[in-house]
Amino acid sequence: MKREKIGIIGAGNMASALVKGMLTSEENKPEDIVCISKHHESERMLAKATGIETAKNLEEFAEKVDVIILACKPKDLEGLAGELAPLVKDHLLVSMLAGVTLAELAKFFSSARGIIRIMPNILAEVGASITTFCFEKEPKAVDQKPFRRIVMPSGTALQVKEEQMDSFTILFGSGPGIFMEFLDSYIKAAKKLGLDPEMALPALDHLVLGTGMLLAQSGKTLEQLRDSVTSAGGCTEVALKKMRERGLQDIMEETMISALERLQK
Repeated sequence: MKREKIGIIGAGNMASALVKGMLTSEENKPEDIVCISKHHESERMLAKATGIETAKNLEEFAEKVDVIILACKPKDLEGLAGELAPLVKDHLLVSMLAGVTLAELAKFFSSARGIIRIMPNILAEVGASITTFCFEKEPKAVDQKPFRRIVMPSGTALQVKEEQMDSFTILFGSGPGIFMEFLDSYIKAAKKLGLDPEMALPALDHLVLGTGMLLAQSGKTLEQLRDSVTSAGGCTEVALKKMRERGLQDIMEETMISALERLQK
């Protein structure tokens, strides 16, 4: 049985991260992946960096591939569908489009043999993404292998209900950006302690990695781990108290809610 070719429409940061993650698996070869994008320069750059194929137009693209990953901007879907839908014959459709439902996708691509929504994050590039996914109908056996080839090399896959996808998109899709904003503030605060941020940055990498490893491997909760490094009257306790006084929890909740509202507009 031949290995199905996977096509991706879009070559932005998230699409590039997913492709690079896919290529860490021996099940995916550069010649198995075809990319096309609205801005051909970005697809050429991705092809040059990874060795994947490109297509001159959507007709050639659809003929080459068996699986289509939609990784364009959600606002571009309607225009894209007008040209792509007639070309989708018996393709598996995998959508990375935030906020676009399975029902909306089915309306555009009724000839697809199956439709799956996924939401990876930028950590796919290093095999550490949390990729949430959902579908209306259980994928056919023939579709499960290419689907695994897309999501499994990128990290961890988590099946959720479709009504949960938007919330998971904010938590884990936007999560790296939100987390990096917090870390940027953290490292900039090093200046107030008289440290050079450039010097502190490598140590921050180890702090983040080590904290994640401890959380993953210790079997303890966040609260237990936090309490284990918080001595009564100590500097960590003072730091945590200040964060709470300044409303860190409120800021985080407002951050998530505002992002969710924007997604659902």
